Amino acid sequence: MAVLEGALVVALVLGVSGFTRSDSVVQLSVDGRVSDVETRAETVGELLEQQDVMVSDRDVVQPAAETPMADVSAVTVRHARQVQVVIDGQPTQIWTTELTVDAALDQFGVRVGDAEVSASRSERLPLTGARIGVQLPDQVTVLHDQRRTTVVTTAQTVSALLREAGVRVDPN
Repeated sequence: MAVLEGALVVALVLGVSGFTRSDSVVQLSVDGRVSDVETRAETVGELLEQQDVMVSDRDVVQPAAETPMADVSAVTVRHARQVQVVIDGQPTQIWTTELTVDAALDQFGVRVGDAEVSASRSERLPLTGARIGVQLPDQVTVLHDQRRTTVVTTAQTVSALLREAGVRVDPN
């Protein structure tokens, strides 16, 4: 009888520990791509390791890698990208975990409402990085035909500026 009771206790302990280590389903988002993942990982870091998701100090992982999976239903990873932003000809290197050109420029305080941007603002930033040119508008006064015309422009040439100002140029 004691042997039978001992066997039942062992079976019960193994059953409970097996239940606590059972698979769970977690929503994993990596750079905006979402999938449901079945895992036995004990921490977020283990989950990322199992899924071959490499992260660096510049990347964003939410919740943190040491968070127990028992408390987690979704994990988000955003990898950092190095972006060269050239504003009015002045290059600056930045790191961002934002996914689009517009969000990255906004993160760094580059207001581009009327600016000319070399890439579509909704374009996804590749992990390999990007180069984005930004031409901010300037206020320019054109003296012509004994008049002054002031325009706000992102024109990069005199001929484009004159067209915007409505100034006709003849061969003379």
